[in-house]
Parts: sequence; structure tokens; C-alpha cells
Amino acid sequence: PRRSSDLGTADDKALMFRERYLAIKDRLLRNEQFAPRSDTILSVNHESHAFELTTIDSLLGSPERTVCVLGMIAQFEEGEYYLEDPTGAIPLQLENTELTTGMFTENSFVLAEGGVEDGIFHASGLGLPPAETREETRRAHPRVDFLGTGTSSSSKDDFSRKCEDLV
Repeated sequence: PRRSSDLGTADDKALMFRERYLAIKDRLLRNEQFAPRSDTILSVNHESHAFELTTIDSLLGSPERTVCVLGMIAQFEEGEYYLEDPTGAIPLQLENTELTTGMFTENSFVLAEGGVEDGIFHASGLGLPPAETREETRRAHPRVDFLGTGTSSSSKDDFSRKCEDLV
């Protein structure tokens, strides 16, 4: 039988979701479509197909403007969906939303394009964050042990190279 301490605390769960959010945001900012630019505003630039992410807390001052938000789909009340990030949460309206390919579930991190009206985020588009190749991730985080095996990526590369040298 599991002990309640095996499952972690509410703080552990919040930390896990925050770390997932930050890892996905870090990956997004390495993507050329989301890389910060000095000549853009926090919005969707349809001409260059570039996006700049904004946070939920900054949406309150952005009425009638199309923005792109990285957030997690949450359901605080039965049948009522919210978009949540580390800065806050906002009710999420999904009617007439264009979805990209993928499976969208509660606790999924998504990129939501849309605007705020009457305190509700009306998503015109919803998609999953773009993937990144293994090599790109390893270049960005050469010493991170993503699988918890006790060996960093760089030492695995060193080992692989030594093995190849022997052959």
C-alpha cells in the first residue's frame, strides 16, 4: 500500500507543474518562431509568422488584442475550463476555437492564441508547443540528467565516443 508521503504534497505538485512550464517556455524561446525580438510587441505578428509570448497577468491590460499565451488547461469547476500559468489563471472559452493536430487534455500545456473579453480568454486557436530534436535539447542542456539515471548527457556522449574509437 502507498503511504500519503509517497505521493508528495500540494506544494510538490505545484512545483512539478511550474518546472514543466519553465522547461517548455525555455524550449519555446529557442524556437525561431518564438525567439524574443526587440522590434515586436507582445502579440501575434501574422506577416512574419512570429509569436511573442505573453503571460496571463498581463492580459488584463490587453483588451481587444490578439496574443499568444503558454498555459496549462485546468478545470477548477466541473465543466469550466481555465488557462493557467505561474502568474495566474483566466476562464477559457473554447467555442469556435481552431485546434491543431494533437490531444488536448486537462493539465496539458498549450499555446493559446486569442484575446480577452469581459475577463474571459476567447481562444481563436489552440495548439501544442512545437517539438525540438534531441540534439537541440542536448546542446541547450549538455549536463542535465533528464531521466534521473545519474549520468549527464555530456558524459554519455564521452562514453559513446570512446566506444566508437575502440571499434
